[in-house]
Amino acid sequence: MATLEKIRNRAGVLVGVVIGMALLAFVLGDLFSQGGAAFRGDRYELAEIAGKSIPYKQFRKEVEELTKINKFSGGQSAVDAETRERIRNQVWQRMTREYVMADEYDELGISVSSQELWDMVQGENIHPMIRRIFTNPETGQVNSMAIIRFLKSYDQDGRRKAYWLYLEDQMIRERKFTKFSNLINQGLHVSQAESQQLASLNSKRVDFNYVMKNFSDIPDSEINITEEDLENYYDKHQQQYKQSANRDIEYVAFNIEPTEKDIEAAHEYVVKMRKDFKTSNRTKEFVNLNSDIEFDDTYYKKEELSDTLADFMFSSEPGAVYGPYRQDEAFKLSKLNDIQYLPDSVRARHILIQPRRRRRNIQNARNLADSLKQVLEQGGDFAELARKHSDDQGTASEGGNLGWIKQGGEMAESITDTAFFSPTGAVRMVQTQYGFHLLEVMEKGKKVKKVQVATLARRIEPSSETYQNVYSKASRFAGQNQTYQDFEQAIQEQDLTKRMANNVQINAQSIPGLENARSLVRAAFQTKEKKIITSNNDPIFEISDKFIIGFVTDISKEGIAPLEEVKSDVRVKVKEEKKAELLQKQFKEAMGEAQSLEPVAEQMGLQVREANDVSYETFSIPGAGSEPKVVGAATSMEQGQLSYPIKGENGVYLLQVVQVAQGQQVDPRMVQQREMQRLQRTAGYDAFNALKDAAEIKDNRHKFY
Repeated sequence: MATLEKIRNRAGVLVGVVIGMALLAFVLGDLFSQGGAAFRGDRYELAEIAGKSIPYKQFRKEVEELTKINKFSGGQSAVDAETRERIRNQVWQRMTREYVMADEYDELGISVSSQELWDMVQGENIHPMIRRIFTNPETGQVNSMAIIRFLKSYDQDGRRKAYWLYLEDQMIRERKFTKFSNLINQGLHVSQAESQQLASLNSKRVDFNYVMKNFSDIPDSEINITEEDLENYYDKHQQQYKQSANRDIEYVAFNIEPTEKDIEAAHEYVVKMRKDFKTSNRTKEFVNLNSDIEFDDTYYKKEELSDTLADFMFSSEPGAVYGPYRQDEAFKLSKLNDIQYLPDSVRARHILIQPRRRRRNIQNARNLADSLKQVLEQGGDFAELARKHSDDQGTASEGGNLGWIKQGGEMAESITDTAFFSPTGAVRMVQTQYGFHLLEVMEKGKKVKKVQVATLARRIEPSSETYQNVYSKASRFAGQNQTYQDFEQAIQEQDLTKRMANNVQINAQSIPGLENARSLVRAAFQTKEKKIITSNNDPIFEISDKFIIGFVTDISKEGIAPLEEVKSDVRVKVKEEKKAELLQKQFKEAMGEAQSLEPVAEQMGLQVREANDVSYETFSIPGAGSEPKVVGAATSMEQGQLSYPIKGENGVYLLQVVQVAQGQQVDPRMVQQREMQRLQRTAGYDAFNALKDAAEIKDNRHKFY
């Protein structure tokens, strides 16, 4: 009994120890299985550049800030997917340069002082960005007082402050890189000897004859290629086989398409709506409530409608309904809603007052538009006010003239509607996405009969039942074909179309045949070779109007491609080299003591060809195409000289220069200046790219986007 009592007393302690050990083992196991990621934060590391870590949180913050700035500068409340991707790439490029160049700037002592920044904003060397924003359109001069007023008040508005700080940051980054590029350029030099040689080559013109044999003239059977040959070539040319991480993907697509039942359902819908549509007295509201297409206010001439619809509408009374008819993947009913005799076009002018321009907010813009409207109604000069106040720079200089405009054209609908239904000479204020317009109709064209057609439409789309049926089919396929072998066999047995996407890059947004395929690409880079692609254990990807099931068929890691992966290309190059060696040997044997091409051509059964007026800058030669080595050799030879056998792009050549002519002598100083300018144009970026290559950038964006 004493022993049992001791066990009971100690059981609580024992259980606690066991549970504690188990929990510790679980935590440690997770840490080690993640490679210590919880300590290092690797799973939240978006990139590593030059040994510096970029956390995802930091990158996301900068993306959000730049997104807000884009919204503010564009006057938008949201950005689309394409813009978001562009912003992410912009932030990535900016951060890459910052991290790559940071140490270089420190070592070189490159910085931008507050005095320099002041000079770019208010001094004698105003930055182009500041000029663009604060230039007075009436004078073409920078408005210094406007800059000062802005700087005194910009921090009162959070969005304006963020925008200004972004501009300052951009100017500082640009100035630093300009200083770096200037330092690089100071170290560049084209010597006098180089410029004289280039000047001589550029003025030299040669006529030469040549014979050539194509590589294809040597049968492959005469070439013996060993494994050692392939390895030797590969070892010497590894840099040609650098590659980024990529995947080859094979997939099948199950299209989500409307069935006959779905088509009939869309047809039945418009048939049932016909009576109510015809009798409705509030046609616009009825259409907007029951149609897949919004009500169209436009009045159309007969020739602006389809023949069938035009004949019906222009021979009927208001309230008549045409249809149902099928058009643009929808069933439709069209009702003659109204008939008007309206001008074909109107000539108008406007004054545009935009918020966000000249430091206005919406209320300021509205107040200014109201004031100008009153001035115009009291006899003010429209053209003069337009030139002075309009923010539409395309029409302001012409007194706001919009020319002749038509309904349904490129103008905003509210502008055309106001113009067509306003009397000549009346000034109307219209608000659009661009701002406040003061619109005056100057002249109207001849009135013609026009009709307003209300259309009720039901799109032909897959129903939820169709969606589920296609999904079930895709799900069965995925469940029954978990191996690549089964996948291949099922495609053949079920007569499906297999699609391939090769060399898919890690940050790709789409692949051949599929737009917006980012989810599939991300999952593919987390999938092993010859394995089915899954995301959260789900092998079915819904992309656009398709269900996709795919396999990764090949994995290429970043770095030098293994010989086995590029062996076919290496074999072609080795074959070309061996054929070139054999052809060069044939030419040398045929040349013997020959002093001209003719005996060589006769002995080898070749035709002597001509190439005239060839210079150092010539890209190709007649009858042979692009052959820079041949051109280089020809322009460096003397008259009458017979060349050695030259390996070109397409075969082996033997040349003889017939005539050398010196054209107008180019001034070596001009050549020197031109070459310096050529080098300086790209030196800064070339240096940056070299530093970037050395920075060993580890890009993990694909894990987050």
